[in-house]
Amino acid sequence: MAKYGMPAKKMGQYRRYRPDLKILLLLLKLAAAKPITGHKLNSQNYIEWSQSILMFICRKGKDDYLIGLTTAPSTTDLNYKISKVENSMVMSWLINSMTNETGVDFMYYETAKEIWDAAKQSYNNENASQLFEVKGMIHDLQ
Repeated sequence: MAKYGMPAKKMGQYRRYRPDLKILLLLLKLAAAKPITGHKLNSQNYIEWSQSILMFICRKGKDDYLIGLTTAPSTTDLNYKISKVENSMVMSWLINSMTNETGVDFMYYETAKEIWDAAKQSYNNENASQLFEVKGMIHDLQ
């Protein structure tokens, strides 16, 4: 019987290659400790941050977690733990690329896509212009 991560021939057929979960967990620890971009998300730099993050995550082949193409399989699926670990890895990349004050607002989302969408909704320039407009209206009322 072959270990995970190694292809094994069984009755003339190959089992599907599965990375070792221990290796994925180690990669998650390493990824969480290393800054992935020089841009830390704050209230002023969403466009630059999102572009640099997207380039990094695309380069790692994990952009499906941001756009929602990768969804969690059922808990009984053999790939559930791998999917959960990879989603957590992308989440840690996102949170660790934010300032402490900003990141705390996104700590309790359950998927990388939720964090990505919430950051866009919170810091996109369209929201900034709407906020400026509302502040102008409030000023006019005073």
